[in-house]
Amino acid sequence: MVNKAQFRKLECIHEETAYYEAELSKDEIRLDLPIQLGYMILQYAKLRMQEFYYDFLDVYIDRSQFELMETDTDSIYTSISGSCLSDVIKPRMKEKYQRGLTGFCDLQDVEADNTVHWFPRTCCDMHAKYDKRTPGLFKLEFEGDEMIGLCSKIYIVSNPEESREENRLKLSCKGVNKNTIVNPLDMFRSVLQTRQSKSSINRGFRPKNNTIFTYRQEKIGWNYFYIKRKVWADGIHTDPLDITLCPVSKEEEEQQKEETH
Repeated sequence: MVNKAQFRKLECIHEETAYYEAELSKDEIRLDLPIQLGYMILQYAKLRMQEFYYDFLDVYIDRSQFELMETDTDSIYTSISGSCLSDVIKPRMKEKYQRGLTGFCDLQDVEADNTVHWFPRTCCDMHAKYDKRTPGLFKLEFEGDEMIGLCSKIYIVSNPEESREENRLKLSCKGVNKNTIVNPLDMFRSVLQTRQSKSSINRGFRPKNNTIFTYRQEKIGWNYFYIKRKVWADGIHTDPLDITLCPVSKEEEEQQKEETH
């Protein structure tokens, strides 16, 4: 298995029984998805994120109990004041929240309607496994007690209580090889506290004219400056920039010039 060209990594599942899981890359990739279909899936994912924030978080949880940290096309990171989501649900909404998890356990209706359900049902093992792969439902991917988001797709979440060391951090650093980072959490903290950008070295190879060349590239992967938001005085919280980009017609531009002169 490890001698295959598609071999990626080997992960130990149970040390006592010596069970291992091998991860392989695909032998063949078919790019036969229509552009229109891919575009609609992407747009629907963005819409679903908006629905989750305004139709669930803003309705079921008081705004003083949660804060939006980071969003992506298919994920959302939120800071809450409790140990789990159930702890911060409004008292008057708890019955409706629990009904969405356990109140639809009809064997004749296995499908989970994402207009009613936000999360996989927990009423029984069958529905829990079935809903795990249902599009439009939200699953808990990672949880921790510290998160640093510098800019888009540059963030880290820490969970020191995780027993396995490789699962204590979840980070995204676009354009940088994660294997080159020695202490990623210290790196993010340093950029946040000192406001100084950090870089890393990417090494690899590329073909050119039937020849293989190696390259060494310095990449600024941790930048404190984020062009889309402004930082508060506390150095942590941010607000969106109130900028409206509106094209000005040629007639209006000439009129403005005449008024200034």
